[in-house]
Amino acid sequence: MDKYGRPVDHTEVHIQQQPPTYMAQTKQSWSWCSIVTSTISLCCCSLMGGIGLLCAVLSYTDHKVGDYERHKTKRCWSLCCSISAIVIGCLAIAAILVLVFAFPGIIYGYASAINIRNPYAG
Repeated sequence: MDKYGRPVDHTEVHIQQQPPTYMAQTKQSWSWCSIVTSTISLCCCSLMGGIGLLCAVLSYTDHKVGDYERHKTKRCWSLCCSISAIVIGCLAIAAILVLVFAFPGIIYGYASAINIRNPYAG
């Protein structure tokens, strides 16, 4: 009992305040890889290449303001879209080449339909 007649409670918790810890962010270097890759991918598949270029430019602006987490996310999206655009473009070119060499009558049939002389015909 204390001097006022109340029971003494020894479960008091004393919380000591600690100074706040600051995480110093180091400035990360900028790489032009995502913008160059997305610009090249515009030639292969313009839809995915355009999305990749948009993400690369947004990643650049995030890097300039120091938001490195969003910069990494947008750079990753940019590279994914750009690489998939290049793959889609290469697959489309390969499919066209296969069609031309596997079925040459398709091209020459079209040429005879519009009255163009076939150079390989006898």
